[in-house]
Amino acid sequence: MVLRIVEILKEQPDISQEALGESLGVTRRVVQKFIKVLKETGRIERVGGKRYGHWKVK
Repeated sequence: MVLRIVEILKEQPDISQEALGESLGVTRRVVQKFIKVLKETGRIERVGGKRYGHWKVK
């Protein structure tokens, strides 16, 4: 699941957590948990704000 999230974020860095959850078939809360883990391990970071920012995959 984590690898799939990273792949999607590479393709669509401005995707919302809700849209990400819909494409994976899980809830937004599940996506939030995986995003938190990815941020803590340094795999991704958020550039900009919540509304107009995007995800940067390292």
